[in-house]
Amino acid sequence: MVILLYTNTETVEEVNHAMRNFESDVRFYGWDGEYYITGFPVILAHLSEVLFNSLNLMTAVAYILIVVFLILTYRSFVKAVIPL
Repeated sequence: MVILLYTNTETVEEVNHAMRNFESDVRFYGWDGEYYITGFPVILAHLSEVLFNSLNLMTAVAYILIVVFLILTYRSFVKAVIPL
């Protein structure tokens, strides 16, 4: 079964709340088969969750790459770290 989600929710929290409501409704009615909740808001909510979870890693990698680039440019660790 596929549940296509059309909604006017504006935040990730609202989409997650709507998805939890759909899941509880499906369990309440006793559906024992597989089902998927899909739609553009669901995709955006999942995408933003993935981006927020990897935000710290991306920031750390960016700073490391900037320091490496500056070290290669200035040929000095101190001159590379001072601008940061």
